[in-house]
Amino acid sequence: DPARLATSDMVARKIASSLNVTPTILATQDRGEALAGAEFVILMIQVGGYDPCTITDFEVPRKFGLRQTIADTLGVGGIMRGLRTVPVLLDIAADMRKHCPQALMLQYVNPMAVNCWALSRLAAMLASVIPFRAPRLSLHRIWAKISNQSSTNAPASIICPSI
Repeated sequence: DPARLATSDMVARKIASSLNVTPTILATQDRGEALAGAEFVILMIQVGGYDPCTITDFEVPRKFGLRQTIADTLGVGGIMRGLRTVPVLLDIAADMRKHCPQALMLQYVNPMAVNCWALSRLAAMLASVIPFRAPRLSLHRIWAKISNQSSTNAPASIICPSI
């Protein structure tokens, strides 16, 4: 979606500007171009979007007398979301194997448990598959890769939200 890509590009540039940093920001719809040589691949996607897919995740269980309170992780809605999302994640993992096989995947896509399970079983060729809500040890590995230092030298102030 070119409009959303333009918005994401604008937000990334504003964040970089406000932090007074100059990262390489590439806005492209070509996944191979985006992944080429990447060290980190951050995934924050929703396959199918809110309407119709998330709405469907609530409506279908309701028709059968089930109250789906959260469609991201558990229950029927989570299963449906997983069935939509896992194939897309596996396609991204295959492209990572071609374009950036050493990259760390930072995956913040629901349903988290289903996605992490599928990636660990079906895309084990990745150097690492890390849920973004990663345990402290995983964040230490990320810090070590960024800083080119041992993970044992990582600062004690690494914060892990939503564990």
